Amino acid sequence: MEIINNKALLLKVKQPEKITSVIPKSKSITSHQVMVKWGLEEAQVLKNLKIKNVPSPIMANYKWGGMYKPLNTRRKHLLS
Repeated sequence: MEIINNKALLLKVKQPEKITSVIPKSKSITSHQVMVKWGLEEAQVLKNLKIKNVPSPIMANYKWGGMYKPLNTRRKHLLS
């Protein structure tokens, strides 16, 4: 899975039509690749379809406040 321009996900799948039939903002690129809009609803549908490791769209759109990003703080805590 690849994130394209913080707007879409490029997935390598065996049956792209299973995704394009339930996600309107998706498109078959090749016989084994699908481009899907990287939004909350689309990510939820992909997870419901049992697609593994779907990244949350919050990672692209949310402006993290504070001194540390949440994942960096957690790692620092775990290492100390």
